[in-house]
Amino acid sequence: MQHTAVFVNVFHAKQWTDADLYAKYGLTVSEIAFIEKIVRPMDLASDLLEDVTVVEEDD
Repeated sequence: MQHTAVFVNVFHAKQWTDADLYAKYGLTVSEIAFIEKIVRPMDLASDLLEDVTVVEEDD
């Protein structure tokens, strides 16, 4: 049986804005316009980690 662990440092995690991500990945004005037209906003009030479960699998 093999286990994989992922550690997330939630105390020092950067709060990324759309503008931060656009700049980080060098998106063009047309790429940004496409994203803002197609992608729906997320509900940031919920905790993204609250539904995480660990599943152990036999190899």
